[in-house]
Amino acid sequence: MADSKTTFGLTDKVAIVTGGTGGIGEYVVRALAEHGASVVIVGRSKNKTENLAESVIAAGGQAVGVTADITGADARDRVVTTAIERFGRLDVLVNNAGITRRSAAADITEELYDSVHDINAKSAFFLSQRAYPHLRDAGNSSIINLVSIGLWVSGPGSLLYRSSKASTQAVTMILAKEWATDGIRVNAIAPGAMEIGMGASTPADRIGNLLNGTPMGRLGRGDEVASAVLYLAGDLASYTTGTTLRVDGGAVSL
Repeated sequence: MADSKTTFGLTDKVAIVTGGTGGIGEYVVRALAEHGASVVIVGRSKNKTENLAESVIAAGGQAVGVTADITGADARDRVVTTAIERFGRLDVLVNNAGITRRSAAADITEELYDSVHDINAKSAFFLSQRAYPHLRDAGNSSIINLVSIGLWVSGPGSLLYRSSKASTQAVTMILAKEWATDGIRVNAIAPGAMEIGMGASTPADRIGNLLNGTPMGRLGRGDEVASAVLYLAGDLASYTTGTTLRVDGGAVSL
């Protein structure tokens, strides 16, 4: 029987995970490390990024924490440079960093619009662009963008988050076409209602509505999203690009 740690073909690969200390991000970091990847953990909190890196290393993995606000070009450059200088290559980029701000459309200011789109959309594209030459050199590399089932199911007050994720969805599809011949696969994952991350702060009344719209009748777990990342990051998905994998308990199927 094959070693489960080698199933996804991630041994000795190097991954960057933005938003790496958040709910979903931490699950992704730990899963990648457990399956043999060296991980650059990107977050805004120095303590959280360093503590998580130390925890991964203590468990037998390889990781380094980078404190960075990836809305800045210098910060994105530092993230990629750290991966190359520390581990010598770059194979996987997981654009997971994101924020949500609810507002009626009529009340959205330019400042608020920019703050959400800079993190959720702009930084994901420009970090991908900055990583591109190294992913190309690695071959059979992977970019994974975290989007949202809000691309299909949206409600009042969600314009900022949904439009920013729609932008990243478009980037996913176009980069998949443009970079396929460079050996770079580009896919997205759309989580549904989750019990962690942003979902952990969802008001109880909205949780009830979310569960009513989820055929499986429960919230998603972090390890379920991380498993999707492992698949798209590794060799098992070598012929998969330009797709969006929904991890949503069937919510979009209604």
